[in-house]
Amino acid sequence: MKDILVELTRRLTKRNGKSPIQPVSFGAAVGSDSDPITVEALYPRCANFLKSNDIVIAETGTSSMGLAFALIPKGATFHNQTLWAQLDGQHQPPLAPP
Repeated sequence: MKDILVELTRRLTKRNGKSPIQPVSFGAAVGSDSDPITVEALYPRCANFLKSNDIVIAETGTSSMGLAFALIPKGATFHNQTLWAQLDGQHQPPLAPP
């Protein structure tokens, strides 16, 4: 296994440490309270709600995917966990033994 890791390391291009994906401002929220909820209405409201040094813990799904690249205030942190995410969004319990 060590030889594989050494060879992979040799072949990979070095990165400069800066992510090519940069956070962006979602701008002002659109719509009013009685309008249907849309991406353009929801994410700017969430992003603009945050304050410096807030800690955001997002569920896997809409909030996680939409806010992951939002420009948040200085000192605020965003945490999400997608390791156990499932495509159908439902937890399937193990089968009971016969």
